Amino acid sequence: MILLHRITPFALFLVCGAAFGLAMALPARSGFAALCAGLVLALLLLVRLVGWHPRTGAFWNLTFAPWLLFASGAGLFLLLEHPAQRVLIAAVVAILLFFFAEQVFAYVHAPAVYRAYAIQHLSLGMNVLTLFFLGAFGFGVRMFLQTPLYVLTPVVFAAAAYAMYQTLWVSKMEHRRALTYGAAGGLVLAELFVALTYLPTGFAVNAVVLALAGYLFLGLSRAWFLEQAERPLVLRYVAACVLLSLAVLATAQWR
Repeated sequence: MILLHRITPFALFLVCGAAFGLAMALPARSGFAALCAGLVLALLLLVRLVGWHPRTGAFWNLTFAPWLLFASGAGLFLLLEHPAQRVLIAAVVAILLFFFAEQVFAYVHAPAVYRAYAIQHLSLGMNVLTLFFLGAFGFGVRMFLQTPLYVLTPVVFAAAAYAMYQTLWVSKMEHRRALTYGAAGGLVLAELFVALTYLPTGFAVNAVVLALAGYLFLGLSRAWFLEQAERPLVLRYVAACVLLSLAVLATAQWR
């Protein structure tokens, strides 16, 4: 039994890589079907790895966070046409899924070899990247398909709120408090998403700004929870995110 769990990270890597590879090689409809099949298989593997315990926070936060990364990456993948960009997304998603599943395996099935704070650090980076993929997909379908904001905004809110909540939960924040912070962060990012849709910039630029705002919210929330929210730390977070956002906007091509 433990052997099946041990090979799950490798199986996830192969499933993710195969799904993206088939999506590139096959015609559009068949490629979409391959991605959907990959998402279903990945979810089943993650549930098998974590264990079917839907009443526990570990089930919801260790299973669906990596799956959301895969799903949001697949959404952006479908919008892109350049092969190098598609390969980059496929590689990043597959590698992150592998490393996250490795740490989940250690945490759940082999605690003696688990590296302290590994899931916390991976979750932060993974969820910020999820926000970027999610934002790029949302801005992309809004730009190319003219999808109404009343359809996209609730999706962005729900996914962003979950990503925020999951990051804070694995950082040992109490469930109700993490849920409150997550909902507040999701609302802020949903409002920012709506505002950014009116800027004459590309969808990738807007997604970077959205992801930086999510990183800022998460960083300040974690610092406040850990009682480390001193003025120099807060100023560093704000200055870094604001300067990076301004740099991205200043160098972007405006329509």
